[in-house]
Amino acid sequence: MKVIIGSGRLATLLIDRFNRSETIGVYGRNESKVQSLLTRYSHLTNVSIEQLKVADDVFLCIPASSYQDFFKKASPFLKKEATFYHMATALMKEDVEEMLQGQSVIPLKFAGHAIQAKYDQGGTLVLEKQWSEKCDLIKQLFPLMQVVIGTEEEVLMANTLATKAAIEMAMTVEKELKKKGIADDISSQMLKQVVPGVLNSYLSGDLGHFARTFVNEVQKKVDHQ
Repeated sequence: MKVIIGSGRLATLLIDRFNRSETIGVYGRNESKVQSLLTRYSHLTNVSIEQLKVADDVFLCIPASSYQDFFKKASPFLKKEATFYHMATALMKEDVEEMLQGQSVIPLKFAGHAIQAKYDQGGTLVLEKQWSEKCDLIKQLFPLMQVVIGTEEEVLMANTLATKAAIEMAMTVEKELKKKGIADDISSQMLKQVVPGVLNSYLSGDLGHFARTFVNEVQKKVDHQ
């Protein structure tokens, strides 16, 4: 049996992308969130902590800070032969192995932002080369997601750089708008719509005329950093 641990953003994305011809279990501490997921997805079934003993493939969609507590409670019910796909960006494979009792641990990292990926109807999972034989299985389970070969260190670095840059950009724009005396209602919409809209247009090579007028100026600034 395949089981997703967690009921947050990443867990919801994986459940949404899971092959609807199969059933997947979900275990989560937040009962209200789990019940909400069960209501929305017919291919989902609730799994108690005791029922984890039937799980063959376990997808850990919980924060890094929750791993220790989960394994402490669940360890008596985990199969020795189970495979754990660990997805917390901030944890490495060796960190997770120390919490287990010899079960197989495979890093399967999500590259991106779970909420944005749901809007985009996409998502990318990163699997390390040494487990490339699992690619077909992952693609079969999550047919709407892209599976690429990479390292968990790459995902951590990319996620760190992109997250810091995004927060810095949002704070900088917010500060400048306030300095210029722009009304809060207008500023809020600029941050919510213009910033992500321009980013998506830039990445898809589809900037509008107004945005294109700034490309050369920004490129020169970036080149001189």
